[in-house]
Amino acid sequence: ITTVAIKSIDGPADGAELRDFLQEIKIMSYIKPHPFLVSMIGSCCSDEGDTREMWLIIEYCPHGDLKNYLIENKKQILSGNEQDMINDRCLIYWAYEISKGMEYLAANKIMHGDLAARNVMLDDSPIQPGRLVAKVADFGLSKQLNTGYVYEKQDRVYVPWKWMAFEYLTSDYFTMTSDVWSFGVVLWEIFSCGRTPYGHQDFNDILTLLEDPTYKLPCH
Repeated sequence: ITTVAIKSIDGPADGAELRDFLQEIKIMSYIKPHPFLVSMIGSCCSDEGDTREMWLIIEYCPHGDLKNYLIENKKQILSGNEQDMINDRCLIYWAYEISKGMEYLAANKIMHGDLAARNVMLDDSPIQPGRLVAKVADFGLSKQLNTGYVYEKQDRVYVPWKWMAFEYLTSDYFTMTSDVWSFGVVLWEIFSCGRTPYGHQDFNDILTLLEDPTYKLPCH
């Protein structure tokens, strides 16, 4: 018996939502299992014609997503001593594990497109009881860039712009290195213990700041 997580579309699958969901299944079925990526176990759909439902079956990570874990366990993380399995050293471990997962995606010419602490899951370590392992998840915006290494935005309106690379915000395109920008924002999230980047500032204010090459997210 294996405990799994199930991702599905809310209601009947159709239109752009169905296309994106199928794209996610396609990307995940292409990726071979990796210790720092949430793996796909399978997918299926109901046989009901136009109103069919679809499900993506993936690894279950019992400790939830990294962002909420950082917020809820900040005190334990920062006060843990060297002998504790959860301490501030874990921040370095999780950053490293995310980077290795992303490195594997890049080696397979896959751009994640939505890297953020909320899309990193925490699982139990298979070799160190009590330690948690970070696994990159949620491939809903991922693209396989086999030719040209550039993806231009087409019709997606709502995007997590606080994590998006500068070239996307200004010119509506991704490259294979765009995820590096997002990884930098994730590092800020990790070492701020789950704070939201840029706070409550709006898109135009942030874009103005980012146009200044000396601007950096403030430390907390």
